[in-house]
Amino acid sequence: PNGWETVRTAEFAYDYKTCPAEFLECVEGRIWSSTWYIPEDDLQAGAAAIRAAVDVHFNGDPNTVVPTVRHYHAHIITPTDI
Repeated sequence: PNGWETVRTAEFAYDYKTCPAEFLECVEGRIWSSTWYIPEDDLQAGAAAIRAAVDVHFNGDPNTVVPTVRHYHAHIITPTDI
């Protein structure tokens, strides 16, 4: 219907290590578009909540390594009019 069709899809998973400090830096740096329009006061309140959670769940150490798995979804598409 939109002039494109999916030829193939694939999901790739990879191990990734992060830490609460990295997540907090991303929030405060507004690297995600979902944070761009949050008022500064609200964003700082959220950052404070993250710091409080670090105190509770990571014994106050924001550099605790957290292993996780990330997923990437690839879609190969082609125009339908070829």
